[in-house]
Amino acid sequence: MFRTALTYSLTIVGATHAYESFFYGAQDPVSLIRLIPQLFVGVVAGTLGWSTMEDKYHAALNEALAQASVGSKRPPHNNPGA
Repeated sequence: MFRTALTYSLTIVGATHAYESFFYGAQDPVSLIRLIPQLFVGVVAGTLGWSTMEDKYHAALNEALAQASVGSKRPPHNNPGA
């Protein structure tokens, strides 16, 4: 989650700085005033991404457990001979 937050925030701040310097000729240094809100948005994006993947994992786990309980055989990922 923190890797996503840092990647998102630093990419957006860097892209914004490059855009402004290319089109407007602005040479303002990157400031914490821009970095902190983007870091917060990055944390939210990272949390949502993590939550989505966690939901997919639990859905797949529940499906595998349900299939295993019906036929009393091991789930496919634990049955290398199948």
